Amino acid sequence: MGNGSKETKEVAVKQNQAVAALTETTWDTENVVEAKDIRIPRALLMQQMSDLVGQRKATAGDIVNSITGEKLADDKAPLKVVPITTFKTWTIEVLKSGKWEWETQEQYTLKNSVRSKEPFDYVDKAGQKVSARAVEVINLLCFLEKDQGSAEALPYVISFRMTSFQCGQQILTERRNAQSANKPFPSYVLELSPAHTKNDKGSFYKFQVTGKSVNQGFKDNALVLKGWFDTFQMGTMKIDEEANASDDTTNSAPKTVSQEY
Repeated sequence: MGNGSKETKEVAVKQNQAVAALTETTWDTENVVEAKDIRIPRALLMQQMSDLVGQRKATAGDIVNSITGEKLADDKAPLKVVPITTFKTWTIEVLKSGKWEWETQEQYTLKNSVRSKEPFDYVDKAGQKVSARAVEVINLLCFLEKDQGSAEALPYVISFRMTSFQCGQQILTERRNAQSANKPFPSYVLELSPAHTKNDKGSFYKFQVTGKSVNQGFKDNALVLKGWFDTFQMGTMKIDEEANASDDTTNSAPKTVSQEY
């Protein structure tokens, strides 16, 4: 009777040790999840006409996760991000029923870096000849400051165009300043906030840089951040494209050159 109890305890101990020894690498060594299979969320700035605002799941001026709808920041609490790198794209919009709608995205290259701002004839995906325009977009690949030490967290992409384009230009300037100081771009934290503005077309929100500080967690997380940068450089990273028409998105990260870490 006593021996049986001892054997039962030994079996239980061995089971506990086996479970404790399990990690992701020992659990499944055959089926590797690749970067191309992961969808990277966007940090979207909500406008009055955004779907989530219409569904009363967000408020104009909120910054939300494009996949989950989670609120990340607003005008009272800025979005603190660790910048990884920047890249530029062109958004092609077509005129339908008097409204410009997202059609596709194109890589930004030296060859097409100068384009007319005037509308041009274009054949859309339905094969119809329509009026189109090319919109220059600055994109930031980044981590939320609070997420940079998390093994489960994903980076975000934030796109700056139209009235938010100046914010994107400021971020490019910050990147150049970091390079001039021989500092990695992710060794800083940038604060992004929504700003309410108006023009002849109405009122809306735009991104603005409201702060910059030293990333105290950079040394501890540099290798992880560099790993995401290297993955981006391979051109296989997939970026959320669900909200293209209304929230200024692009399909996927293009293969890039001369992007320094």
